[in-house]
Amino acid sequence: MMLRNVAAKKESKRVQCARFVVQPGHQAKILLFIVCPCFPGWSIEHLAATFDTRYTVSFTAAYAMSQISSIATCFGHVVLAAVTGWSLKYLPSPTGTGVPAVWLMLWCLLTYSVLGIVRFSHPQPGKLLRMLYDQAALLAKVCPLPLLNTQLYLEPEPTLHFALPYRTVLGYAFPLSALVAYGVCNALRDLNRRHLGEYTATGVLLVNAAGLSLVACSTDNYWAMGLVVSFVSKHFLLPVLAERYRIPSALLYTYGLSFYEIFAVNAVADVRASMIPVIM
Repeated sequence: MMLRNVAAKKESKRVQCARFVVQPGHQAKILLFIVCPCFPGWSIEHLAATFDTRYTVSFTAAYAMSQISSIATCFGHVVLAAVTGWSLKYLPSPTGTGVPAVWLMLWCLLTYSVLGIVRFSHPQPGKLLRMLYDQAALLAKVCPLPLLNTQLYLEPEPTLHFALPYRTVLGYAFPLSALVAYGVCNALRDLNRRHLGEYTATGVLLVNAAGLSLVACSTDNYWAMGLVVSFVSKHFLLPVLAERYRIPSALLYTYGLSFYEIFAVNAVADVRASMIPVIM
């Protein structure tokens, strides 16, 4: 019994926990627990002082990098808002039975960019703001290609009518696919099933990319062809670049959406070039 008590006392001396708060610049509060099983002769105060002198600079640098990332991401949303304003100005209005799907998408992207500016410029964004931004980001992820397809397929374009006799049905089916992807991604938001939502969004993107390729080849719409290449490559390459170079994925994605808007406006204008030519 005495041997057990001695062993327990030694073990309690070997495993000690120090809880303290590091405040670099009186802005970031980091709660740390130090477990020290290999230093039986060190007191808690000694460990805390050693940790503080060695690692406060590292935490200060990490906090500064996070602030720089937030500023850069906020600036990316500012650029997206500016490009969206240009796109809304030069986007041709639909004719006949056409649906202003791209116009609706641009307003959604403008809302997304404004929420991003507030989200990444606010020092402590609330839960509601984060939720609204996440929902807008999901819409910006799954809706751009389907809504562009909707407007292009429902345009009264003669060459497209002969090439794709079921274009009206397809024109209304594409936004339904985006709605399915949006619902699945929201329903499978937990970590264990999030990959299923990603697979669904990727599948919807590839289906819509194939549909946009058909309309681009049928009407010789080179802007639409370029948009297919740009959007699909962005979907697969940006996560890899963000992880490899430690760049915020939201920052890269906002610049990718800026290219989408430029290509989308010109793709719509190319279908009806006689009404309003847009060259950039």
